[in-house]
Amino acid sequence: MQLTVLTVLAGAVASVSAAGLTPKATVSTFHLVARDLTNSPIDKKVIRAKDSQLWVGLHVGEQGADCDKNTPSSERATFFLKDDELFLYGGEEDSHQQFGLDISLEDDENLEYFNNTLGNPNELVETHGWSIDPGSTLLSYRNHPFVACQKSDGLFTVGIFTYNVDPDTICYRFNALTVPASPGCSAS
Repeated sequence: MQLTVLTVLAGAVASVSAAGLTPKATVSTFHLVARDLTNSPIDKKVIRAKDSQLWVGLHVGEQGADCDKNTPSSERATFFLKDDELFLYGGEEDSHQQFGLDISLEDDENLEYFNNTLGNPNELVETHGWSIDPGSTLLSYRNHPFVACQKSDGLFTVGIFTYNVDPDTICYRFNALTVPASPGCSAS
């Protein structure tokens, strides 16, 4: 009996030790920069997040995230991919702001982020299909480019280009370049 207990205890200690040595997965975070080859007003501008949307043209301080002011990349939205889903970085254990595409909406309104602990905002929102091309480091949703459409205040909302653009709106198609980042901002 004592030998059996000793064997069981030794096995348990060995499995706990091995589990303690297993490295935890780390998240590769990145920022996004608009790249438009037509030299539009959005070219080389940082993409920021605010009010469940992505924006080009937001000024520093308007993003509405908790940012480390000592980080050079603060005030840029920080993103990461998990499998083929896109999230705003909110810390290793607290990233619930997920991106989804609602193809029933016009392109400048079709991309939003939402708290995924509450479920999808509606049944038309698609969350799977994000990828980064390893050669160009461009982020895309099912190989569709992004689109930025101007609002009355001069800012641009960001969506996914699906050929559903209001002809009376000034919009620019662009690629989203990923730039590696140490997390400077956390979405809440």
